[in-house]
Amino acid sequence: MNKKQFFIFFKHLLLALFSGISVGLVVGIYQKGLQYVFSLASIMFTYKEWYLILTNLIVFILLSLINYFLILKFNTLDGSGIPLVEKVIERKENIEKLKARDIPLTIINSYISSYSLFTLGSEGPSISLGARVGKVANKIFKEEENLTNIAFASGAGFGCAFLSPLSGIIYSYEEGLHKFSFKSLFFAFIVSFSSFFVAFLINNVRLISVSSFSFISFNKVLVLIIIILFTLLISYYFKKLIIFIRMKFNKYKNNFFIKYRAFIFFLIFFILGYFIFDLLGNGRNIITSLTNFNNLYILIFILLLRGLFLSFLGNGKVSGGIVIPLMCLGALSGKISILLFNNSISTPSYLFINSNEEEILILYSMILFFSLINNAPLTSLTLFIETLLISSSFSLVNLTTIFTSFSFYLMIFLLIIVNLINKYLLNSNNIYEEFIKVDSIY
Repeated sequence: MNKKQFFIFFKHLLLALFSGISVGLVVGIYQKGLQYVFSLASIMFTYKEWYLILTNLIVFILLSLINYFLILKFNTLDGSGIPLVEKVIERKENIEKLKARDIPLTIINSYISSYSLFTLGSEGPSISLGARVGKVANKIFKEEENLTNIAFASGAGFGCAFLSPLSGIIYSYEEGLHKFSFKSLFFAFIVSFSSFFVAFLINNVRLISVSSFSFISFNKVLVLIIIILFTLLISYYFKKLIIFIRMKFNKYKNNFFIKYRAFIFFLIFFILGYFIFDLLGNGRNIITSLTNFNNLYILIFILLLRGLFLSFLGNGKVSGGIVIPLMCLGALSGKISILLFNNSISTPSYLFINSNEEEILILYSMILFFSLINNAPLTSLTLFIETLLISSSFSLVNLTTIFTSFSFYLMIFLLIIVNLINKYLLNSNNIYEEFIKVDSIY
């Protein structure tokens, strides 16, 4: 390595380190702030004195107006921001669309969506924030056209949201660059792990985790097949629904009710917040309580309700991501599959899935649903394995349970097979690619 090559390497190393630390700082603060926003919303919707309801109504009106004018003035805040990031990385959109001014505005509008209990998540904005921070870092280091660093920064945003640095690296390649390169892998590690350590110091609350490491035995494999088939079915029709609604919104975008639909969303969620508060929001509360809930019909109702809400909210005029909400749909799908299996008259009692086994199966159905909607099997697998490892606290007992379990390897194998079927037999594309395609038509 000559002097010039060393200088270029050192410059890229500093760029990666600066990008990672900056992404971790921004996303960590953003994720930490969300906890306070949701806590405030919990207080406002819990107490039903007339003056608090009136105050909350005034707040909702103000928030709806702020949301409307922010998106009207800065249309890059509309939705999760991921389609724009993908188009920039693929050179289908000018890199200047990733503006630094959108960093605080994205955080503000995402907080508005979270306080309003919209069924949207923080992962999309985290990815978008990562890409914008990466663009700022590029400018500082005079590497304005370094799209690889922007892809790594967006992946770091994903990794910070889940506190899962390895899945952030895989996301950078699978969903960002769409190709792998050993040459750039070192810098991907620097960006992802430096951002992870900073974000973890600020906010160490994980979006997904498990406490039980009980895998199903070989004679219970049938329940895994049921989960896969049911999740595949639900994901297929959900994707059809959300794309159909996006087409209608774009086609009739000048219709009064479609143009100002965000105000309708605010009104609906203000009312519902006082009746079904625990069923709204990003869905994390539902995921964590599923193992203790066994009413099949109510779970089906929640699945349909949240699927419908997400189909509308995921199509813009408000800010927020769909990753955790998608995983919530997957968790509901998994729990319903387990109840159908346990309640079948042909299932002997010794094959029943117990509450300890449920937790791993629900995590699997969450990851599977996300992978089917996003066509991201490698990111999903990495997130699945990394979640298990981190949740295990690297205990020898838990690690032994994981890596000696037959069903653990079967889950990995089946996830890959189902994703191949979904992509090549069902011709299912990444949801954001579908969004871009619909937007280009209208």
